[in-house]
Amino acid sequence: MVLLVCHASPAVGLGHLSRMLALARAMRGTGIACCLLVCGEAPARKELEEFPHRFVAEESNLCLEILRAGAEAVVFDLHPKRIPNDLPPILDELGYRGVRRIAVDGMLDQTGRLDLVWIPSFHLPLDRRQGLQAPIRYGWGCYLIRRHPSPPTWQPGRRVLVLTGGGDTAGLGLSLPRLLDSALPEDAEICWVRGPFAGQPEIPSTPRLGWAVEQAPEGLGDLLAESHYVLTVYGVSLFESLQCGRPTVVFSPYGEKDNAELAKLREEDVAAVAADAEAAVRELARLMGDHPRARHLATAARNRMARDGAAALAAEIAALLPAPA
Repeated sequence: MVLLVCHASPAVGLGHLSRMLALARAMRGTGIACCLLVCGEAPARKELEEFPHRFVAEESNLCLEILRAGAEAVVFDLHPKRIPNDLPPILDELGYRGVRRIAVDGMLDQTGRLDLVWIPSFHLPLDRRQGLQAPIRYGWGCYLIRRHPSPPTWQPGRRVLVLTGGGDTAGLGLSLPRLLDSALPEDAEICWVRGPFAGQPEIPSTPRLGWAVEQAPEGLGDLLAESHYVLTVYGVSLFESLQCGRPTVVFSPYGEKDNAELAKLREEDVAAVAADAEAAVRELARLMGDHPRARHLATAARNRMARDGAAALAAEIAALLPAPA
């Protein structure tokens, strides 16, 4: 059994859990059972009910829970500011027991205690790669996201999907609807996805555009397939949009945290990168009037995201484990 450990909460969001659910689905193809251990809380999801899982409070002894699980391998997808202080000796103990240890998107200071590091990112600076003592995988083919059935090839249209994250921790629902309603073409239709931890968006009382609010959908596949453009904050949702081949405008409302990644993303030319929410709305309005540019982004994005990263990681985990008797 493979134990998938992650954080989830209103403050952390659902990105870590979403990645582990993608991996859990992929593990089915290997014939190896898996179980999720979620530190924090998450809304009820049918998807989660498909797998054995357990929630533990953030103040609980996560490391003790990991040892008790008796897994053959443990995959860690932990928020960097919530990693337990006593994790290093637990990693050692797991190693003594012959348990394989895999880190997703972090724990690079512990590579001497890990068997594999998987970075779901197209960009990893050289200074973060130097001196690592475990095999590391990163690149466009390493994203852990749900693979949606092939959406229709992009065609021009007016439906815009807006994604602000599971908790909208930047409070974009307070101001972004007004910006969109005033700047986009008159026939635009806005579909605002309200995450499970997010507040209701403040849509103008007499909007000039058509508006719909999707309340915490289980997945984005159908919404992406039905949309012609996407406006999203930087995060897992960006790469779901790129995988579906939708012309996408992205920005980060989280200070300078994502600056390096956004700069590299701009070089890759698979999405329109904006400095802030206001610039993102202006860029979206331009993109809706530039069909050749939109078609270029849609095609480039699908080509980059062609590989199933979750299936690739599942295969590597299977290779680390003893062959079944």
